[in-house]
Amino acid sequence: MKWNELVLALIGGGVLTAFVNNFLYRRKIINGQKVESLKTFIDKRINALMAIKEFRKNVNTFEILEIGANDENIHMFNEEKIPVVYPAIFENRNSIMEFITELNNIRQQHEEWVDCETAAYLVYIQKYFLELTNLIREAKSDEEIHLLGAFIFPELQKWSNEYAIVLNKKINKISTKMEAHSGKKWEKEKQKVIHKLGTGLLEEFEGMMAQEK
Repeated sequence: MKWNELVLALIGGGVLTAFVNNFLYRRKIINGQKVESLKTFIDKRINALMAIKEFRKNVNTFEILEIGANDENIHMFNEEKIPVVYPAIFENRNSIMEFITELNNIRQQHEEWVDCETAAYLVYIQKYFLELTNLIREAKSDEEIHLLGAFIFPELQKWSNEYAIVLNKKINKISTKMEAHSGKKWEKEKQKVIHKLGTGLLEEFEGMMAQEK
């Protein structure tokens, strides 16, 4: 091999080696960035799920409803005279507003990091309380708010129990898939929650109170 051919071969080999090393280094950097981004996403999703799970517990705390002798509506549905309870968040209007404010904060801070199914349960309970607005506003006393809470307590418990199953499933098997809260899947998940939970007792209570006026 001639001297100039040897020099070119060495230069060419050096360039190729430098190119390969640079390519591998850049790939390593990109992969590292992807891993870091994925880790950040997973951390945010776990934090969101845990925050929502903790918030869900608010509807599980209850108080014993004091039933007067003239509370015919309660006696009609409680022939066995078992203790009647209402959610502690229905202690008064202020406690209900605190719950709604916390719900709004949960949605604003964490909803974007969870999947459609998880988010749909938050939308459901927010709309459920929106339906309660008129009844809460028209309540003449804290006792009437307690009564309202007693009637819807089974439905809130159903929401809480169903949601607990969903949240535990999501926490035990963290998905790395980001889902947009729009489109056909989003609408489908919201309809599934409505179909599963419904609003039967709320409509029944509203009708019963309307008859009393």
